[in-house]
Amino acid sequence: MTSGLQTQKFRETLRKGSKSFSFATHLFSRETRESVYYLYSWCRHCDDVTDGSILGFHQNPIGLEVNRVEHLKEMTHLGVREENPSIDTTFLAFGQVARKHQIPLVYADDLLIGMKRDAEAQKISNHADLLTYCYQVAGTVGLMMCHIMGLKDPRALKYAVDLGIALQMTNIARDIGDDYRVHKIYLPEDWLQEENIPATKLLEPEHALRLNFLVHRLLKEADHYYELGLRGLVDLPWRPALAVAVASSIYRAIGIEVLKLGPEARTQRVTLSLFQKFKALSWGISLLLKTIPDRIFFPRPISPISEIWRYS
Repeated sequence: MTSGLQTQKFRETLRKGSKSFSFATHLFSRETRESVYYLYSWCRHCDDVTDGSILGFHQNPIGLEVNRVEHLKEMTHLGVREENPSIDTTFLAFGQVARKHQIPLVYADDLLIGMKRDAEAQKISNHADLLTYCYQVAGTVGLMMCHIMGLKDPRALKYAVDLGIALQMTNIARDIGDDYRVHKIYLPEDWLQEENIPATKLLEPEHALRLNFLVHRLLKEADHYYELGLRGLVDLPWRPALAVAVASSIYRAIGIEVLKLGPEARTQRVTLSLFQKFKALSWGISLLLKTIPDRIFFPRPISPISEIWRYS
């Protein structure tokens, strides 16, 4: 079992890695919150290893990025099967959560495929490619969260994927500048071609207006997936539903700030003030209140999730 000291470490990982999501996790029960810490820490660790922020593991440092991802998969599977208690506690904690909540390993594998794409510097070719990538690195997390949060109706798993896609699109819009400075572009190549923006000159001033148009296009697409994803709120218990509604409201507010800042959003980290976060909390509450009629007149079945959702 994971010690209280390790739980504190994982909590700090979330707080430092995503202040917006950390704010929303306070709405979970303590038990759910701990599982979220473990899941997030595993995701963060895998991401850091893949991009080279962490240059290996305690037992087996790996030099090449793609090999690192393969090793991450191996360690993740060992953690779930409890076959090597000496591996990094991040994998043991993830394994604990996966067993407790019966999280299918295929979701973790799909996420690592997305990270492998990053390691191989694969480009996002078109809209369909963008959706696939967003599923891999964020929709999968939504699916794993469904198991942790106690989703009531397996038919609503699709909504978790939609919401994950929306959140990732917001991340992409917010981080265009930071990503470009480390030689990464997540806007579809055909979008850039349509606007005559060379990938090598993405942030040049002469392309600022057309890049703003693409950011607006991306966030409009994100709004579409937010609307789809939030349909699943009614299928979650009250507290997890509120946490999801608030997290979604926070990320949508980040998207609004990105649009307000325009080109300046590519030179600074877009964050929300505490007031803006509490405003998002009120939006989240209003979203949750809208689910009351459905919850009363069309109650969802309460049963474990036995099916595995696959992206196609």
